[in-house]
Amino acid sequence: MLYAERLPPPDLAPYVRRFWQVEDRASYDALRLERIVADGCMELVVHLGDRYARLDEQGRAHEQPRVLLAGQLEGPLLLRPGRTSAIAAIRFQPWGAAALRGVAPRELLGETLALESLLGAEAERLADALARSRDVEARFEVLIAWCRAHLDASPRIPSFLVAAVRLAERSAGKLRVEELAKRAGCERRTLERAFDTWVGITPKVHSRVQRMQRVLASLQTPQRESLAALASRAGFADQAHLTREFLAFVGIAPSAYVRETHGLQDVLIEG
Repeated sequence: MLYAERLPPPDLAPYVRRFWQVEDRASYDALRLERIVADGCMELVVHLGDRYARLDEQGRAHEQPRVLLAGQLEGPLLLRPGRTSAIAAIRFQPWGAAALRGVAPRELLGETLALESLLGAEAERLADALARSRDVEARFEVLIAWCRAHLDASPRIPSFLVAAVRLAERSAGKLRVEELAKRAGCERRTLERAFDTWVGITPKVHSRVQRMQRVLASLQTPQRESLAALASRAGFADQAHLTREFLAFVGIAPSAYVRETHGLQDVLIEG
């Protein structure tokens, strides 16, 4: 798997966390799955190779749109890659996708939306421009230009919301919502309303996501500590608490996750 990423230029940094691309020419395996875990951000994804299929709760596969907007997650997402994968994507700041015309993050919770339904032919024009690009760097430039043309910079992002998100990330989700609101300089209810409008999940769920991302990053390290030690360091009450949260967000137990082979998820982890 080939992975590349680029940080946004300063004018897009308030809305975009990073641009990323993946190419995977691995031999075809009809049973292979990609397990995607919530990271607190929405993403715009363009399939330049075979499209992925999303598995529903009954295990039925549904082909993804060529250009899609992926909403926030509160549970695991299972995807089946095609024979060859080539993806160009935009990972927004937790609040950033709300700057796209017609996007209400709360309504996209757990959903993937064809961008065509929002922007019409502009979605296919983006995919076509990326497909014509000669290399990775040229595709990044296409994504940057597209963001400059389509992100509405007029809505004022509440500064207390940005502060609370950053606090949750820096503390790896260990701060309670009341403490986040206090340190960010607002009331808890005000913070919850801002998360609902701009982020699409509650501040409590966002903090839980940050804690799980830190756990996943720890499980990637060669010298893994015991689950009991990891639970204590990550702020869980005990190992059983860690396992319950892992099942909720990842869909399997930590021991099973460690044995599982990951491709896309490993490069997307927010450490």
